[in-house]
Amino acid sequence: MHAQDSALPTSGGVERLFYTLKEAAALLQISPETYYRGVREGRFPGRKVGGQWRVPCAALHRYAEGEVAS
Repeated sequence: MHAQDSALPTSGGVERLFYTLKEAAALLQISPETYYRGVREGRFPGRKVGGQWRVPCAALHRYAEGEVAS
């Protein structure tokens, strides 16, 4: 990711807090299955929200910039 890409995404003018697991995988150009396995192993950021996996946007951006998953 580039510096200008580090701002949190918006949806309808509202700051977005989470990506779906599928969206996060697409942004990293990996399969959703690989991302899911990485979340379970603690390699990628993610948490369950309402019974579904969600990826905090800020955590994914930090990960993509080379920082440790949270």
